[in-house]
Amino acid sequence: MLCASAAAGERPLTVVELFTSQGCSSCPPADQFLTELAARDDVLALGFHVDYWDYVGWHDTLAKPDFGKRQKHYAKRFHHNSVYTPQIVVNGMRETPGSDRTAVLALLGDAAADERVAVSLIAAEGDTLRVSASAAVISPAADLWLVNFEGGRVVDIGKGENQGRRILYSNVVCGAWKVGTWTGSAVDVTVRPSDLPGDKGAFWAAILQEPGYGRILGATRLGPRP
Repeated sequence: MLCASAAAGERPLTVVELFTSQGCSSCPPADQFLTELAARDDVLALGFHVDYWDYVGWHDTLAKPDFGKRQKHYAKRFHHNSVYTPQIVVNGMRETPGSDRTAVLALLGDAAADERVAVSLIAAEGDTLRVSASAAVISPAADLWLVNFEGGRVVDIGKGENQGRRILYSNVVCGAWKVGTWTGSAVDVTVRPSDLPGDKGAFWAAILQEPGYGRILGATRLGPRP
């Protein structure tokens, strides 16, 4: 059966988003670092593969156009003129090059003091997922996101800057869908995964994030299916 995960009684999760590409020669150290972060019980590590480096000669097999759009929203918030890889965003409000381990660990330390909203994600009857966020007074509104990801994928890269390399990519995001809106009161949403588009991996997460890809107020994870 599907294992349930809820925020109550658990160590709060800090969300680490790595924007990466198979066509980026600077990305493999960050990809390896994400694998380490994925093993931590206080981190929700997510790998978002972008496609804007495909022109270099290798089409990223895990990339989705929506992920590049997500990163561009962050670029505007951080007052950057362009996007880059590898980039790590922590709890939606801090960013640094993904290969800078010292800087990333410092940001994780800073995030430990962030205010949190309890978010839960459980398996409901009829092959559905139930996503909930508790009442709180730390923000006027937020979007409730359901994220699907694979535990890991090994890719042999045949062209481009990483030609000939075999790379393990951890917590590869397959899709992210806004499933509800939170306005400070408790909210509860039921979602049928089969109604969501695209192929899916074994793992699920729920993220409560301020509109416009703002700060992340809470997160939890769930998985895998048998």
